[in-house]
Amino acid sequence: MSGPGDPAPPSDRGALPRPLAVLLVEDNPGDAELMAEMLHDEIPDVASFVTRHVTRLADARAELERSLVDVVLLDLSLPDSRGLDSLQTVRSAAPDVPVVVMTGLADDDVALRAVQAGAQDYLVKGRDSSGAVRRAVRYAVERQRLVRAAQQAAAARDEILAVVSHDLRNPIGTIGMCAQALLDPEPVSSENAREMGAIIERSCDWMLRLISDLLDVTRMEAGMLSLQLEQLSVAGIVASLLEMYGPLAARRGVSLLASVSPDLPPVRGDNDRLFQALGNLVGNAVKFTQSGGQVSITVEPAGQVVGAGDDGILVHVSDTGPGIAADAQVHLFDRFWQARSAHRGGAGLGLAIARAIVLAHRGTISVRSTLGAGTTFTCRFPPSAESRAAPAI
Repeated sequence: MSGPGDPAPPSDRGALPRPLAVLLVEDNPGDAELMAEMLHDEIPDVASFVTRHVTRLADARAELERSLVDVVLLDLSLPDSRGLDSLQTVRSAAPDVPVVVMTGLADDDVALRAVQAGAQDYLVKGRDSSGAVRRAVRYAVERQRLVRAAQQAAAARDEILAVVSHDLRNPIGTIGMCAQALLDPEPVSSENAREMGAIIERSCDWMLRLISDLLDVTRMEAGMLSLQLEQLSVAGIVASLLEMYGPLAARRGVSLLASVSPDLPPVRGDNDRLFQALGNLVGNAVKFTQSGGQVSITVEPAGQVVGAGDDGILVHVSDTGPGIAADAQVHLFDRFWQARSAHRGGAGLGLAIARAIVLAHRGTISVRSTLGAGTTFTCRFPPSAESRAAPAI
């Protein structure tokens, strides 16, 4: 069921991006005609509302299932339902669609209980003006949008808290065990003390990376992460990637190779952020490639690749790992998502951050993978002239 549309700020004569779809559920022909006239008696030849009228609750449910509805105007006394049962039925059929109930002159108590039960507003037949009716409809849609945004924010908060509590528990536990060993009355050897110190340092680094990733995602989603743009060569970033991830690849028995075309056009971008984005791709590739496998970084002008266009550069990060199932690939860039078969080694933010950074450089990122045959991520970055106005993210 589609949720309500997002109107312009409520105003009795405010312009809307499209007419609001109103489902009028009223069995009294006179009241239905009056309510429709109130909605449409606004600006000549300008349709701010499109109204569909049904007389029974069963017909309302059918209309909600098959049509886009932005708001429901609901009479609480219908031939096949009465009172708050009508409201609950509509809300169950379309929980994201706001409902404005319509009552008689002596039913203020019923209207109040309807609002407490989830209606966004109420109208009293024969008392409210046409302007009040239009405002009630628009305000109901806007309030529902705000409610939905608040619910999404609360869900995101709970998701972050769950990830943080889960992923910080292990390193904190490790640090605690090392601290207990170091504080034990029986002294540990200098070699063991140094090993425990190294474990504590790695655990602290891991927690700092998690916190940094969470802050980056929050800034990106709020549009507050700016880019420090400069003319740069991607070849320099690739050299830094080899220096950073070469030792990790060697420890895992993975070959890390790079092939950089000598005639690359310059790119205008943020060196640190591009290193972060490509580093997330390379780090994942190394982590999920078995010993004896290979990870390669290939950079080439887009014009040398058929179908890639004539401008910009392509960066491919390929591995010989286990590959990614087709049904999992659509979720790869979601926050906190990790394949069920993957060993959990992070919060699942790396690819989401990489995608956001690439898009901020007016680039694109795609993945091609086959189970048992490895994975390739491809980033396309436009040449310098196209990227001068790269936005903040």
